[in-house]
Amino acid sequence: MALLSAKLGAPASAVTATADGLTTGLIPSPLTSGPLVTVTSDDATKKISLPAGTIGDVINLHIGATGCELIAVTAADKANNVTIGATNQLALAANTRYRCEYVSANNWLVTGAIVTSRGAPKLSLTAALTAVTHSAPGTPDYAIADPTQTTPYGFTTSDEMLTVLSVIANLQARVLELEGGQTNALTPDAL
Repeated sequence: MALLSAKLGAPASAVTATADGLTTGLIPSPLTSGPLVTVTSDDATKKISLPAGTIGDVINLHIGATGCELIAVTAADKANNVTIGATNQLALAANTRYRCEYVSANNWLVTGAIVTSRGAPKLSLTAALTAVTHSAPGTPDYAIADPTQTTPYGFTTSDEMLTVLSVIANLQARVLELEGGQTNALTPDAL
């Protein structure tokens, strides 16, 4: 319990990327780093270093207007199965929030999301296709039978086909409603 309260009570931290990821580029341990580590960099090739980890450690990073590279102080450490402690680095994009979780010995799982100025994830939505139009089924038939076995294959009844089209159209409408809600909540903020 002391460990949990130490993590929750720790103040937010800030690090500044350096050429080698040392000094101001060292990310504090989760015990002292607080809930969010703010990262500043003046060059995308500068580095920040993950500390030696303990399984279960979580470090949340917010990268500012210039990206940087993530390395680790422990030579054998990997991020997403790529060694970052000795030879490689993980590029961190500007204006992005990352979650670094130490999941097993020498293994960090790093996930990220572009964020708005309010701190909410900025979602990337799949482009919409033209909406499906259909005739309403005489009697909705949600128990779709096997397709007919003659060429061309098809639905057993017209109502089955029209029911499937009405379900697809309903799903399209609901997704558009969800997209509208997300768009209203997350825009027009640009970092």
